[in-house]
Amino acid sequence: MIDVLNLALPYFGLIFIGFASGKLKRLPEYGLAWMSFFILYIALPALFFGILAKTPFEQLAQWSFIAATSLATLSAIVLSVVTGLVLLRGRLEQAALAGVAGGFGNVGYMGPGLAIAAIGAEATVPVALIFSFDALLIFAIVPTLMSLGGSRAAGIAPTLRKVVTSIVLNPLLVAAGLSVSCSRPPASSSRASDRRPRSTHWPRLWSDRFPRIG
Repeated sequence: MIDVLNLALPYFGLIFIGFASGKLKRLPEYGLAWMSFFILYIALPALFFGILAKTPFEQLAQWSFIAATSLATLSAIVLSVVTGLVLLRGRLEQAALAGVAGGFGNVGYMGPGLAIAAIGAEATVPVALIFSFDALLIFAIVPTLMSLGGSRAAGIAPTLRKVVTSIVLNPLLVAAGLSVSCSRPPASSSRASDRRPRSTHWPRLWSDRFPRIG
């Protein structure tokens, strides 16, 4: 329990200090728009590109791990959207925002830092993969739901165009795609045996590490 508090309190303490500072100085919410833009459009894409581009391709192609984490995120989004539809009496556009809050939340601000602090440096690649595929889900599902639930219902073609544009131009996904294309090629057969243990046990680092802070 002490380990959990030592890990979480610095993050939540900074959040509280920032919240209190904003209230004391009466800073408007739009005053922090630059920080959100910098984190999501510049800092995180650059960080993930640097991590993934230096990672061997065989360590990125962990499809069972990607499928499991993406399914968990998708389940949270669906549950949040359904709950929003019930509470908001069928307002799909607002329920889509509930899906963002339930499935994505503040993962961009706190998720990578907390995961790396809890597990260690070896968590950087899984965190980058999770964040990239979560962003892919969010930017595919949410614009679709908001277009379908808007007061001016758009046709199928404009909706698909909006979804594709939001995915193709998203800096996190662009950085992830470029980093995979720049990643090191698969190991040759003569060296594959040297890397196989690391790749094989890679998805288990979560279950191996998390009990230590429980």
